[in-house]
Amino acid sequence: MADVDDGPRDAVEVQVQAAFREVLRHREIPVSVRFRDLGGSSLSTLQLQQAIFESSGREVPFGLLWQRGTVAEIARALRSTPLLAEPRRVVALSPPARYKLVCVHGVVGMAIKYQLLADLLAAHDIQVLAVQAPGMLPAEKPAADLGQMAELYANELATIVDENTSVLGYSMGALVAYEVVRRLERDGRPCANLVLLDSPAPDRAGAAARTTPHVSPVVILASALHGVWNRDELLAVPADEQLTWLYENAMARSALPPGYRPDDLARLVTVIQAHIEALTSYAPGTVEPLTTPTTVLALPTAEGPADLGWSAALSRPARVLPLDGQHHALLDSPAVHAVADHLRRLLHD
Repeated sequence: MADVDDGPRDAVEVQVQAAFREVLRHREIPVSVRFRDLGGSSLSTLQLQQAIFESSGREVPFGLLWQRGTVAEIARALRSTPLLAEPRRVVALSPPARYKLVCVHGVVGMAIKYQLLADLLAAHDIQVLAVQAPGMLPAEKPAADLGQMAELYANELATIVDENTSVLGYSMGALVAYEVVRRLERDGRPCANLVLLDSPAPDRAGAAARTTPHVSPVVILASALHGVWNRDELLAVPADEQLTWLYENAMARSALPPGYRPDDLARLVTVIQAHIEALTSYAPGTVEPLTTPTTVLALPTAEGPADLGWSAALSRPARVLPLDGQHHALLDSPAVHAVADHLRRLLHD
């Protein structure tokens, strides 16, 4: 796997790296190596130009792609390029494979959260695709309605889903994934599995009491930028100065790309705020039980059922598989290895 310093650092770099991977079919795409030095030709550069437009809704000049076309340079250009079309929400984090796992973003909205999981599963003939939330890219508006998000994602996934496609949701993403799979079933596009990663089911009244974070959006965002902050130090900073503190620390440690502005980081806080609003207002109501086979990967709990309440929304009980660790670190090493092992066995069954 590439070094941390040569991996994608924001949603735009994730989009560009996915376009590189789509054209070149490479597993490893460092952000600092030119497309042509990774094997790209003049013809495949035209393919890259089209892939970037389709995934981001923005055009990049051929000359930039050919002469200076690293993921980092292209992403820098895209951040100041007008939006011309609706970008794709689903990005590939690993090359095509027999099995597909579509991972739905959590409250932060970042597809990149699933990159380590994608790297682990790629060796087992499993491609990981991840959903990025509206608002992660420049000029986009965040979504504050969970049902609307699910409808948007289901419409895009309808062209991808087949008998070897599973959908996973983590944290807030579990609720969105559940709603996405409900819509796919409704439209006659069932997936192979729904996997819910340590996230409780909502009751009929709504999800807010269980799933709305009780910390500030800036602290939530900081938790997604691993290794760039000290929680106690951040909490000691006055609330109106926390975003500036986080930006300065993240830039000093290269956790954000060169040229990233404070306004860009503030945009991500707006996304988190919109998602908290979506969680607060979400209520599934009375719906038909889901028929898609469902697995709950859960940490041990002394309160509530082992399936975290999900079987009540299903036509048959959920399968429950145990995990160790802490909820916020399940996609980080070492806990993510156990998650990957469960998924490998589940998808290969």
